Amino acid sequence: MIKEVYERYKGSGLEILCFAFDRSAETVQAAIDLDQLPGVHIVDTEGPGSPVQTLFNLKMQLPQYFLIDTKGRIYKHNVDFSTLGKSVYDLFATPPEY
Repeated sequence: MIKEVYERYKGSGLEILCFAFDRSAETVQAAIDLDQLPGVHIVDTEGPGSPVQTLFNLKMQLPQYFLIDTKGRIYKHNVDFSTLGKSVYDLFATPPEY
């Protein structure tokens, strides 16, 4: 689902930022390579309970997505990836507020 959404909207400015909370960067990289996941990937090797996880208030209900608009505001946050395509469509169909 993520690859399809990215391919469809990357020309419109969609970028994907992925965080992984795992003590092994090599394991995460192997999964990224295996699944050919697009986007920018950040591996937090401090694992669960890290400052990044605390900052974003992630409760280990992973994966999660955050859609950020062009003003840097969270447009949508969800753990249900089945709604990702519709959410991205809605984000790009709605003109940003300035």
